[in-house]
Amino acid sequence: MIELMDANPFLINEYPKRYLSATNNFLSVEIEKTNYATAEKLIQKFIQLKNHPAFNTTDLQLKIFTSTTNAQLLIYTDGGRTDKAIPVVKYINEQIELYKDKINKEELLIFYYNFANLYIYAGNYAEASKYLNLLMSENDTHLRLDLQCFSRLQNIILHYELNKIPQLKYIIKTAKENKKNQKHQFKVEKMVIDMFEELAESDSPMIIWEHYRKDFKEVMQDPYEKIANYYFDFLAYTESKVTGKKIGDIIFEK
Repeated sequence: MIELMDANPFLINEYPKRYLSATNNFLSVEIEKTNYATAEKLIQKFIQLKNHPAFNTTDLQLKIFTSTTNAQLLIYTDGGRTDKAIPVVKYINEQIELYKDKINKEELLIFYYNFANLYIYAGNYAEASKYLNLLMSENDTHLRLDLQCFSRLQNIILHYELNKIPQLKYIIKTAKENKKNQKHQFKVEKMVIDMFEELAESDSPMIIWEHYRKDFKEVMQDPYEKIANYYFDFLAYTESKVTGKKIGDIIFEK
């Protein structure tokens, strides 16, 4: 579709939303396949559309902004280049302030989730907690259930990293109750909850980290379970605890 519309520019003028959707889908696939060089070229092409007269409306300008900046965040965060992602966060926050209520709630949730991941990978847990609190304060139980699910795991991680052990124990207890009513769940979810339940009571955390690093390696051989890694790199996280390296550095090396 993109090739067809590029070859026939009048189609872009007639169907700008369709062109944006096709480009965005193509971009998402390239990121998922970790073809980051191709994805970055697509982002630059995407950004140039801001000056095209067919896209000179607030909703289309917003779509270009949210698609390109989220893509940049994913490329840098999932590629382990956290230093490059942090300036993108600053720019996004400026634009959120500029557009204010025009950005829909789902886009905000995606931003906040990606911000939290970025700062966890960078080892800045206080900053990650700030954005996770913004995400969890939205309180819409029907919006982006996938992000809500993994944000609860982020919350467990952050309480442990910030040494809030009494609160962590309560959160784990609540998470276990919630899982009873959850129709579908990854094995990874249960593993994360079990791991931190053990860590909260242990005086020998390294034994637990080494045990679960091995378990995560095995579980990630399952293509279904590997989907969980698109939301958070649990294997890199446990490796960072065993090796002492930052999560972002481990991801970059991979």
